[in-house]
Amino acid sequence: MVRFVLLLLAAISLHAEYRVNMISAYKKTTQDKLENNKTVTTEAKTSDNLVAVHGNFSGAKAGFGYKVHFILNKRFNDKDYKDILYLGENCYLLLPVKKLQFVLGRKLFSTSPYLTENWKDGMEGFGVETQVSDQFRFHVYLVDFYRGYPLFEKYFLYKNIADNAQNGERFRHGLSLVYHKDNLYSKFQFTYLNLGNWGDATKDDLKSQPKGDSDFIYHGMFQVSKRGKYFTSGFEFQFARGLDKAQSNSVRKEKSIPISGELIRLYFESYWKFFHTRVEAFIPDSDKRNWQGEILESGFVGSGSYPSNAFLLNQELNFYPAGWLTPSGLQKVDASYNGRRNSFWAHLFLSARLDDLFFILEGDHLTPRKATGASNGNISLRREEYEKSFLFELTGSIRYDRRNTDGFFIQFNVSKLYTSKDILIDGTSAFLQGGVIF
Repeated sequence: MVRFVLLLLAAISLHAEYRVNMISAYKKTTQDKLENNKTVTTEAKTSDNLVAVHGNFSGAKAGFGYKVHFILNKRFNDKDYKDILYLGENCYLLLPVKKLQFVLGRKLFSTSPYLTENWKDGMEGFGVETQVSDQFRFHVYLVDFYRGYPLFEKYFLYKNIADNAQNGERFRHGLSLVYHKDNLYSKFQFTYLNLGNWGDATKDDLKSQPKGDSDFIYHGMFQVSKRGKYFTSGFEFQFARGLDKAQSNSVRKEKSIPISGELIRLYFESYWKFFHTRVEAFIPDSDKRNWQGEILESGFVGSGSYPSNAFLLNQELNFYPAGWLTPSGLQKVDASYNGRRNSFWAHLFLSARLDDLFFILEGDHLTPRKATGASNGNISLRREEYEKSFLFELTGSIRYDRRNTDGFFIQFNVSKLYTSKDILIDGTSAFLQGGVIF
């Protein structure tokens, strides 16, 4: 079998690229807590050096094709680190059968070519797609072993994600229809995920269901984006529906919590000469609660990778702006560390380019929805629907990039985390990375 694959790859046109990255990173957070009328400060520091080797291969002939991207990485200071292998965004084989193309492996869901997308999700399994016409392409995801679509850039200084919580039976199916013509892109997508016995959320009723609750959730999405001469704008609407079996409650008619949530995302990018700006807003609904604060319906639940590149919010606090289908299953947590709280999230990106030198400034602001009192659970921008607390990360970067000419780059990042007085978490991070392509 191995000999057959090698001969097959040798028989088609091959493009191979290797990249070696060296990263030196440091992060520090402090948190103040009031205990016995005294302020207690806890501090966490992490520093590490790592090497990451990227292999990127692609080829095609007579319709058959493949795209393979993997990352081997080694941390020098963390002896317990186990996640030495990551798959890239795409790692799949493509087999044509008449007008159909069968896909085996890991492939990103279709995204707009006009928008910079930091939130990534895709299929890891088996699917089929076809070009219906010049403008329409249809995708069917037959079997998808969903695991949160982990990516190296989201976890390179995080703890191991290969834990027992990732084990369990689950499956996802879906389909999407993509329209693309001139400078207009739109997509409709639908996915269904049965959680089986995967994650702690499926173990609420093990007496009657020892193999797991078989909680389920399905997502629908509509996205449209338009590119102009100097700007791109986009709109996205998502809904999540499902069922999370839970302990019985006299307020609810059934022994479960329905999942019924919506999300609106807005994008705007502009580019003029050597300036590039991007603004993105993530606006989910909240849980529906009675006057006692008991959850009657769960709000929006997201899927896929962490939706931002904010280093401390992701790789230190690991705070998601909604309930989420993480690599450890369905999670909803009301906390600052490892929180999964429905929150208004805004992202701002500013970049200036001088030849091969880039100056970048990014800001990420999160304000959680209120988790107490009565709520109708609807999407809202009213200030009284949100907590007074916030988390804000500011990142500055300088990058010298000659990857397209001499095959190397070097980049320095520094980040600062600010939080409200009720959270009292302060954070700082810095990392230097460089890479050579050959």
